[in-house]
Amino acid sequence: MRRRAFLGALAAGTAGTTLPGFGAGASATTADPPRIDPAFVVNAPGTEEILPGADGRYVYGAAGDRLLVVDFDTLDEPSVVAEVEPTLDSDAMGGVGDLVRDGDRVAVVGPTGLADGDPPSGAAVFDVSTPTSPEQVVELQTDHSIHNAAFGDGVLYITANLREHSPMVAYDLAGDEPTEVSTWSVVDANDDWAAVPSTLHQTHDVTVRDGYAYVSNWDAGTWLVDVSDPANPSAVSQVGGVDPEAYESLSRDEAFARLRTVPGNAHNIALSDDGSLLAVGRESFGDGSGDDYSGPGGIELYDIGDKSSPERTSALRPPVVTNGDGEKSVSTAHNCHFRGDRLYAAWYESGVRVYDASDPTAPETLGAWASPRTTSFWTAVPLDEGFVASSYYDPSAPESARRDGENASIYAFPEPDASDAVAATTYEVNATGVPEQVPLFDFSRVETTTTTTDTAANTTAATTTEATTEVTPADPPPTTTESTDESSGGSTPGFGVGAAVAGTALAALHRLRDD
Repeated sequence: MRRRAFLGALAAGTAGTTLPGFGAGASATTADPPRIDPAFVVNAPGTEEILPGADGRYVYGAAGDRLLVVDFDTLDEPSVVAEVEPTLDSDAMGGVGDLVRDGDRVAVVGPTGLADGDPPSGAAVFDVSTPTSPEQVVELQTDHSIHNAAFGDGVLYITANLREHSPMVAYDLAGDEPTEVSTWSVVDANDDWAAVPSTLHQTHDVTVRDGYAYVSNWDAGTWLVDVSDPANPSAVSQVGGVDPEAYESLSRDEAFARLRTVPGNAHNIALSDDGSLLAVGRESFGDGSGDDYSGPGGIELYDIGDKSSPERTSALRPPVVTNGDGEKSVSTAHNCHFRGDRLYAAWYESGVRVYDASDPTAPETLGAWASPRTTSFWTAVPLDEGFVASSYYDPSAPESARRDGENASIYAFPEPDASDAVAATTYEVNATGVPEQVPLFDFSRVETTTTTTDTAANTTAATTTEATTEVTPADPPPTTTESTDESSGGSTPGFGVGAAVAGTALAALHRLRDD
């Protein structure tokens, strides 16, 4: 069955399926968010970031030590069609942490952190004009780790997380050898950050479009940088960010502890197709209890029609989910992507969501799905129809399997129907991103929906109290397609913000060396 027909049939079959309950502090409506079930899952060990090809048929994955290519021509028989190990100076490249596409070129970069004895770091560019046979055509070896990258007008922009002040570095790929053309860091815009441990102002993510780079610098906020002349980048404006003077006296250990909680935490950037709307995901961990908010971060939407004066329009609240036993959890925002006015977002164990941001002051939820016992979603990206999302580990698997990403998988979902949309849960934040509704996620203070899920019958029943918590049933995907070796699972579940593996693994991922 061809993809379009399958997705159309699947969407028709699941239309009207909903999830029980909305939560305290939610937006005006208490209607249920529509439920979208995955069509299939492909086991893809090591996969974190994914992105679609130009034709919407192939999906490329950053899969540990290799570039992965998955063919989604049919949903009933998706298949891994290529796995290529990038090399730098004939040596295997370090862990592939991210990838970015420019037409028929895909660049993989990594690793996200370096230690003595690690394989070389850098970027490898592949010609994917024949997706089933990627050919490495460019290699760029660096002396620093790379968390993220972006293409812009033939220039590759990468994050240089072990260089002084953790800058964005631009490389011209037009010649026989990559040539460094410029660097930019938040210190160039505000030299007060030079006295702050670079962990707190690291260049974490970058997106480039139409002569502008959008750069997330953690607690230093998100910066709009004019790169119309790549050799002379210049800051235009900033959204979010903390006063650097508050951090000047922090030790390295204190800075690392501060890394995990708001304010600040500018992590991921997504840009709408017309370039008028910016989404900033704030990756933050904690239990959200107490008077000072320390819980998970949400996604903020900014109107950037005027690049010199961005305006926040709304902030999407992290979804609260329950497992089959009714235990509640909530996870922080991770990576998200736009197609048109729709935002596709991954929330780790809190699942995936599709939002309609055509009115960014009143976003709507078009669809949601989570399985907190078995999935932790790294990213969600749209195809030509529907979308795919990567779960980078299975919380129920043994610790060794979780650490090595043996159970990483790519899930495919149908496109949700706009007619079922409900108001998204939003919250108010201050200038640096601290939620003003405190505490939002202290479960001991919030009466919740008591929910039971009958997986076999695919039905749910809810007993509602005065306030309800947004809930996503933890049903398994209907089909599974194995593509590589599959590891057996364990019996110890991990949930949301309190999950030991999620907390420690992500902390290790982000604990970059200081200058």
